[in-house]
Amino acid sequence: MHFAIGSVVCAGIGAALTAVGIHRRNQVQASLNWLQVPGTVTNGTITIIRGDDSTGYAPEVTYSYVVNGTGYTGKRIRFNRRQYLLKSRAQKELDRYPVNSGVIVYFDSRNPGDAVLIREATDSTGLIVAGIALFIFALVIAFWSRAGNAF
Repeated sequence: MHFAIGSVVCAGIGAALTAVGIHRRNQVQASLNWLQVPGTVTNGTITIIRGDDSTGYAPEVTYSYVVNGTGYTGKRIRFNRRQYLLKSRAQKELDRYPVNSGVIVYFDSRNPGDAVLIREATDSTGLIVAGIALFIFALVIAFWSRAGNAF
């Protein structure tokens, strides 16, 4: 019974990770057809993310841009938020976007408020691979538990 529960949990987590990875990859693919406009960086900071036993640092950028006479504010650098263990790495990325500098903003013409500066999701492949690996692990657990073997 324990193996069956473990198998279901692993399969569920694997499916969820795979779905998120595929969704992010699809976002990137769709964004390759997005339009671009010039924008201006209006703010930049590093957010500290505290966990139970670790601290991470995420660069945060705010930028403004205009589409068909309407002003918008964007906050996404890419489709996923990149977090660094070292503050200096987060600062290095943030330094690419000084306040008042010009940037290229990629936006969805059907929803101009949906925008990014970089059309990528750095973790999509890793999520898909991890999800598939967990799903395969779930199948192995199910096979072994059904065969009556234990690890």
